[in-house]
Amino acid sequence: MKETSINGKRCGRKEKRGRWVRWAVTAGAALLVALPVGAAHSGARAASGADGAVVLRYQFAPGERFAYAVTENSRAEVEDPQYGLQTSGRVGHFALRYAVQSVSPDGTTAAETSASAATVVLTINGRSKTYHGVNPPDIEYLGADNSLPHYAGDKHSISSLVGRTDAYGVQLFGALPSSPLAPGATFRTSANEDITTLTPVLQGAKLPQARVVARNTFVGYRRDGGGRVAVIDSRATPSYSANGTIPTLLAGQMFHVTGKGTLHIVSTYDVAHKRLRASTIDADLTFVVATSDAPDQPVTHVRLVRHFTFQPEQG
Repeated sequence: MKETSINGKRCGRKEKRGRWVRWAVTAGAALLVALPVGAAHSGARAASGADGAVVLRYQFAPGERFAYAVTENSRAEVEDPQYGLQTSGRVGHFALRYAVQSVSPDGTTAAETSASAATVVLTINGRSKTYHGVNPPDIEYLGADNSLPHYAGDKHSISSLVGRTDAYGVQLFGALPSSPLAPGATFRTSANEDITTLTPVLQGAKLPQARVVARNTFVGYRRDGGGRVAVIDSRATPSYSANGTIPTLLAGQMFHVTGKGTLHIVSTYDVAHKRLRASTIDADLTFVVATSDAPDQPVTHVRLVRHFTFQPEQG
């Protein structure tokens, strides 16, 4: 079987195809699972008062069905002495559907989730191929504060897309605040990021997680889809520095990894329906890998630029 290099790692053609199909369909759907359905019944009902304040809490009812669509446009650049510069890109779109099964007294929603009509165009070093797939139904448990109470990181890992390992969706980085917010309010949230899932170069690496702290702003209200939505702008500028082993780069040898970047989420909360209306995620991250005994002599440079949009599915 012919071998191919992907981002500095050799693999067989069948293995490569399987990896990217799994990434595009399974992991892609997993991010969606974690996102709009991070929604559940809550005693703190989302209602806007005379001062324009609103409690950002999700609320669904048993038997309710809804659907979202996601698009992705991402690219990666990896440069190392052994393979030189390699580029890859993904353009894809998915449909994700939800059927609420139950809502518990503590505000946790159980929803059956399924992804369909998944199409991904993968480009590696200028050569493109299209993949199609369907994700089988599964059950996710969703918190009213954008959390996933029974989160299983390796089963439905949204970190495969944006690096997050905390059990949170993409309304923002972390849990929604429990107190009412008025336009102009700011608040800070945080989440852990697992950088080892972001690129094949770091797959299987023994590295600590990165803690990302975001500044969130309630920009104000606007009309969207015939309803009133609250606009939340979330921004973070993470940095990272740690030592660890990386199997793809001389297994067993200690490496030093540094990273920095920008993360930006603009999301809207549907005030009437008490759920995420839409979200846009942008990430621009760079990593430098060097041996720990010579950190001034980089082994590998990685840049990841990722763009995702989430909208209610039409029709």
